[in-house]
Amino acid sequence: MGKHLKRLSLAGIVGLVAVVLAAAEARGASGFDQGDLVGAYAGVASGGLLLTPGQVPVVSLMRIVADGAGALTLEAQRNIAASFTTLSLSCTYTIEPSGFGLIACPAVNFRVLLANGGKQFELITPNNSDGLVIGGHFMQQ
Repeated sequence: MGKHLKRLSLAGIVGLVAVVLAAAEARGASGFDQGDLVGAYAGVASGGLLLTPGQVPVVSLMRIVADGAGALTLEAQRNIAASFTTLSLSCTYTIEPSGFGLIACPAVNFRVLLANGGKQFELITPNNSDGLVIGGHFMQQ
């Protein structure tokens, strides 16, 4: 190979690496959005109801189906102090570029943090007026 071809090849490789790095950087800069929370997710959330004089244990099997555009359905089978109940809610959600987000449902809100490109997330309750404090891990089904 001549000197010019070696330089051209090296220049081509350097240019290709620069293009790939720029594309990766641009994708990382855009971060997460509502479209990253899409499909069906399953998980367990546990915690308690902080009531006076003590805490009541709460454990929920939950299934969340998100549309990728800001609406979701939350289904739960809950055990609250050894009393079994079911719940189905229509909710909305927003996702920040950092991956943090908010799920707003009637009577309860959740904070989430997406991971693995939106294939899984962590969920906690923020300051709810009913004293419900739970957290859990969810993965796509």
